[in-house]
Amino acid sequence: GLSKLGVPVGPVNNIDQVFADPQVLHRQMKISMPHPSAGSGHVDLIGCPIKLSETPVDYRLPPPTCGQHTSEINQSSNN
Repeated sequence: GLSKLGVPVGPVNNIDQVFADPQVLHRQMKISMPHPSAGSGHVDLIGCPIKLSETPVDYRLPPPTCGQHTSEINQSSNN
């Protein structure tokens, strides 16, 4: 295949495979947050790769819904 020709290749994982990867699990890269559009009430996300012991990341807001901040953006661009 391509690897014999010197082309770097690797598997393409689906999201379940990504979150089951031993390195992802070890580094605690999977986070879960409440989300209004999620059928289960929460959405699984990729956490911040930077891990600082004295200043850990604080996940405060879930991903925005489509158009959630449109009026705020329009107001700030008119000023």
